[in-house]
Amino acid sequence: MSPFAEILAGPWQPLSGVLIFFVHGWVLWFVLGLNFTRTVLMTACARAAIASGALALVASGALGRTDPGWEPDALAWAVAGLAAWLLCWALEIAVLGILMRQMQPGWRWKAYDLVVLGVVQAVYLAGGQIRLG
Repeated sequence: MSPFAEILAGPWQPLSGVLIFFVHGWVLWFVLGLNFTRTVLMTACARAAIASGALALVASGALGRTDPGWEPDALAWAVAGLAAWLLCWALEIAVLGILMRQMQPGWRWKAYDLVVLGVVQAVYLAGGQIRLG
């Protein structure tokens, strides 16, 4: 699997996926200040959009099938990590922005909210590379 595919697929291991869902719900509650039901709904929608996009991209073979003897270098991993982070962050911002505007017309992102969501996306992608059982 290519570095990009491994980074995208990493956070969707069963145990890490559940842990990320829980942490993400808490982050959204903290950042957006919603009630429990809305926070769970928005967490589920955001994680489902990212999961379906990431896993479909990996499964499609669009990222290529690597030669079993090929070992990616540090630059390949860095570029893959940056691309995966930008893709997941942008997708989450779009999904959450649409949902928030439906619930609260006139709502807008604050810079702090975007930074927090960007940081946690990076943590999820990096943490997904750790195998939890």
